[in-house]
Amino acid sequence: MFYKMVRKMDNVHWSQCLKEVETLRSRKHEHIIPLLASFSAGREAPVTANDPQECLHMLFPCAQGGDLKSWLESSEDLVKVEERSDYVYKAAQHLVSAVTYIHRDIKDKIAFHHDLKPGNILLFIGRNGPIWKICDFGNARLKDIDGESGTGTAHTETNKFGTYDYRPPEYFIGPDAGKEENHGRPFDVFSLGCVLLDLATVLEYGWSNAGLPEFKRRRGENKEHSYTGPEKPERDYSFHNSPKVVKAWIEHLRTDGSNNLCTLLDLISLMLLDQKDQRIFSWEVEMDLYEMLHPDLKQAQRQKRLRELVQESRTPRARLDNRHNPLQRAYAVGKPEWWKTILKENKWSYSEPTTTLILRQRTFPVDKHFSTLNAFEYTEDFRKNELYGRHDIHQKIATGFESSESVGLHGMGGIGYVYCQIVSNDSNL
Repeated sequence: MFYKMVRKMDNVHWSQCLKEVETLRSRKHEHIIPLLASFSAGREAPVTANDPQECLHMLFPCAQGGDLKSWLESSEDLVKVEERSDYVYKAAQHLVSAVTYIHRDIKDKIAFHHDLKPGNILLFIGRNGPIWKICDFGNARLKDIDGESGTGTAHTETNKFGTYDYRPPEYFIGPDAGKEENHGRPFDVFSLGCVLLDLATVLEYGWSNAGLPEFKRRRGENKEHSYTGPEKPERDYSFHNSPKVVKAWIEHLRTDGSNNLCTLLDLISLMLLDQKDQRIFSWEVEMDLYEMLHPDLKQAQRQKRLRELVQESRTPRARLDNRHNPLQRAYAVGKPEWWKTILKENKWSYSEPTTTLILRQRTFPVDKHFSTLNAFEYTEDFRKNELYGRHDIHQKIATGFESSESVGLHGMGGIGYVYCQIVSNDSNL
């Protein structure tokens, strides 16, 4: 058994200090470290006999296997890929299951960990093998459910959380950087995706220099950084500031990877998307891993598991097209009908763009296509064309297609009403 001591600062109320205790008591899970006891008292080693310092003391079970950071850095005896796969896939299952439970809506409360990293994941040795548990909930918060991502936690100069290398990009850059942006479940999903990518690397390379050391070296040597603010270290090994290196490494692992590894890498890619509203939910990752690692399960068992994991949509339907939508993904990857039905029962909505009856009656095929672009031989003549200057509109259309399958333009002179849908991945279309 070990204990953790948190000093109560003079300007901090006890309710703030007890956030970790509150979160742990509400999120009891086999892969979350249990809080055995907690109490308030003075310091273990007071500076003076009358030291007024108050502290929160928390008692936890001791992990026999250390933490994941040590495991990733050590040279294990798991030489063969088959031997390592049991450890890696069990760890992935355990961690995703714990994060899904942390994020669940329980009595109208959701929670966030806000500091997922290998050093905060402990290894316990059970009768049936390794048991991984998430620990250190010092940055965790319980919040009233409010909208799709919950109210989140504001990132300000006086309220910083997470660890630099594992923080998501929106913590540093983008339209909400420098504002009191609420960081909720997508924050944890990104951090967990980084951890899973480390595990996938060990699965493929073991503890050779071609694995984690090489991946870290490439991130450290990368100079294409989006964030260059005060928190950026001189040698930057973060995932968020090396997105091209991370994507290239995922494709590198995929080259000779097994089907299961490629499936895991697909999920990791969706967890590490730059736009937080486009990231996959932790419960989707858990369900996909469950199916991947239990391929012989009957349909009834799969349905039961999905019903246990699925979380109801709390996003207004008008906004679903521009955010991550599990039902949209279910259609895209060809999930079975029963899967889609369960999502619809939980208020997920998605409809492919269609034309109205009146518009269909007014459409007809044509043999010739006309463009003003071919009507001018010289640039100066083209500049005089009445349609010149619409390039910004074209750029907006192209940008829109990067985040949605359809783009609608209303009331723009010379364009009227346009409702387009991507039907091919061909960049020439």
